[in-house]
Amino acid sequence: VACGEFGADMQVHLINDGPVTIPITLRS
Repeated sequence: VACGEFGADMQVHLINDGPVTIPITLRS
């Protein structure tokens, strides 16, 4: 569960980083 929460948290940071990272998070 901790790993899943960490992954979800990273996706939020990546999305907030910029629009270029959005398709990367959706793909992975």
